[in-house]
Amino acid sequence: MTRMGDRTPGAAFFDPGPATIDAPWSFLAVMVIGLPLPAALVAGAFTPTRLVPARRAA
Repeated sequence: MTRMGDRTPGAAFFDPGPATIDAPWSFLAVMVIGLPLPAALVAGAFTPTRLVPARRAA
């Protein structure tokens, strides 16, 4: 999605340059923060916290 700058008659001397990209910030925030956080919580819930010490054969 792109949007152009203000094209009113009085803005003839103002050139906004090329069209800017309108990024879906809420979707990107969910993908970057919202998905890894529950995945880490689920992985931590099923990961053993302490290692079982190996028994020595005497």
